[in-house]
Amino acid sequence: MTGQSLRNLKVVVFIFLALASGWMVVQTEGRTCYKHNDAFIGPCTSTAACADFCISFEGWDDGFCSGDKCTCTKQCAKPML
Repeated sequence: MTGQSLRNLKVVVFIFLALASGWMVVQTEGRTCYKHNDAFIGPCTSTAACADFCISFEGWDDGFCSGDKCTCTKQCAKPML
């Protein structure tokens, strides 16, 4: 191979690896959605109570106290390619 051909091959391989690694991140990376729960009565002092409320009444996956507010969490839908 000549010097120019080897350089072109390196550029093509680099672009392929960059695109392939970006595609794999999209496929394997989970996204978490957050929502402050205004229906939770009173200040949030128990993460377990907040999580139970989010799961039982809101249909979300989990919850935690953020300051004095209950914040619900769930896995967001994966983006389609």
